[in-house]
Amino acid sequence: MKLNVRIQSIIDRFPEAERIFNWYDIELTEDVLTMKIEDACDAFQIESEDLVMDLEEIIEESRNTEWLASGGTPQWTEGFTEETEASIENNLEDETYDESAGFDDAEEYTEG
Repeated sequence: MKLNVRIQSIIDRFPEAERIFNWYDIELTEDVLTMKIEDACDAFQIESEDLVMDLEEIIEESRNTEWLASGGTPQWTEGFTEETEASIENNLEDETYDESAGFDDAEEYTEG
C-alpha cells in the first residue's frame, strides 16, 4: 500500500479497516478522511510502516474471506463436519482390518 492513498478510499473499499484507525486513536472525522496515510501518520505521530502493515493485514483478511460472503447461498462449510463425521463412522463400521496385510512379504530394495 502506498502512503499517498487517502484514508477515505481505504474505508470506502474496506470498511473493516476503520478498526485499525481506531487502534491508533485516529478519529475518522471529515478532515482526517481526506488525508493521505502519510499525512495522518505525521499528524498523529504514528510510524507509517506500522499503520500500513496493519492495514494491509486486514485488507488481506478481507479479500480472503470475501468469497464466503458472496451470494445468497449457504456457506460450503455448513453441515460439513456432521456429514464428514457420519461418513467416517459408517466407513469404519463397514470395513474390516486385515492384520496380515502388511509389508512383511515385500522384497527389500537394494541399489545395484
